[in-house]
Amino acid sequence: MTFPAIEKHMSHIIELFTTRNIILHNNGIVNMTYLNINKTSKLSLGEKRVVNRDYLKLTFVLLVIIGKSINEQIVNKVNTASS
Repeated sequence: MTFPAIEKHMSHIIELFTTRNIILHNNGIVNMTYLNINKTSKLSLGEKRVVNRDYLKLTFVLLVIIGKSINEQIVNKVNTASS
């Protein structure tokens, strides 16, 4: 299966999950793992990752894209298998 809609937003999705990780596991403080994965980040080592309303909106949009993309692929696979 391929997920073109997800692949198109992959850098944002990766940043979303690494932000989740530093919030849960590092009190929101940017660490080297975060910076190594998010090479283009403007955040600095030791800086607090702030999550504002716009970031939450982007997160919601990305989650909808992921869900719709997975659903589309499953429906296509089921339809192909039943043909």
